[in-house]
Amino acid sequence: MKNILSLIILLISFTSLNAGDKKGTFKGLLIEKGDKWIKVIKHGEKKPMKLIPEWIGKSPKDGGGLKKDTLKKIKKLIVPNVVEIKWKFEEHNRVLDVTMIEPKKKKGIMKGEVTNLGDRWFEIINTKTKSRERFFPLWLKGGLDKEIITKIKSLKKGQKVTVKWKYDERNRALSIK
Repeated sequence: MKNILSLIILLISFTSLNAGDKKGTFKGLLIEKGDKWIKVIKHGEKKPMKLIPEWIGKSPKDGGGLKKDTLKKIKKLIVPNVVEIKWKFEEHNRVLDVTMIEPKKKKGIMKGEVTNLGDRWFEIINTKTKSRERFFPLWLKGGLDKEIITKIKSLKKGQKVTVKWKYDERNRALSIK
């Protein structure tokens, strides 16, 4: 009986410690999406969180399904962009609402540290805001800016950079130093 009581106390304290991880609102970088899911890296975190819409109704044969309004919002999102997510944990991480946040300024200079790299993009942690930002080359007449792609290929994780950028559906790097 004493062991069972100890186990119950341990479970209650574990649940209360993680209660803050069951719902909330956060901002992060949308890094991937599908028709019925999104992946977002919370500002200040390293690993992405996968979220799916709320389930509404009963089983699919009885008309239940993922929330249609949220599916419409997911379809309109442009990867990568900063988003604000309202979510809860209910069998899965569920997105209750999502809003894409366009930058107030449509161009500027940003300093940060390179955290992630792809063939045609790079991510930095913004020195001022601590937000995670992802940049792509500008689209020119013949395709993506080859000079910026070459510069991206020379970047290393942890490297400090200064990026001249503009916003055109997503952040576009005009120069990298």
